[in-house]
Amino acid sequence: MAGKSPRPVRDWLRSAAGNRGLQGRLALHQRLLTALRQCLPSALRDHCLACVFGRDGTLILYTDSPAWATQLRYLQPRLLPALTAIAPVTRLRTRVLPPSPPPAMAAAQPRVPPPEIVAQLRQQVAWVADEGVRTSLLRLLETWCSEGGEG
Repeated sequence: MAGKSPRPVRDWLRSAAGNRGLQGRLALHQRLLTALRQCLPSALRDHCLACVFGRDGTLILYTDSPAWATQLRYLQPRLLPALTAIAPVTRLRTRVLPPSPPPAMAAAQPRVPPPEIVAQLRQQVAWVADEGVRTSLLRLLETWCSEGGEG
């Protein structure tokens, strides 16, 4: 590779050769998944989510739970002949995809009472007899107000 500088991967992906190769592999994976689903019982079809064909002849099947993965393993002898008609599949493996994370929730905004309520709370805290408790309540009140933008 003397004299050649490395090219970014994005340049190769944008090139005709890179695009053709990726599109071809994607089309093969889609054909395999379609053929696979046609061979499956109806209860299992929606749980076979994707497949990836490796260069070593292994087809990895992705499902959404361990129970469905077990069902796929039992059906392997029946599935393999249908898949070898499309690609040189020599072995089937199953994998379980982790569940999708729940959508991110917006952080709750702190709710601070109106200034007149804060003033009343400060007056009430002044009457607390125990110095430690009074100090703690005042710190809590100050923190509460500073987080809400009030003071």
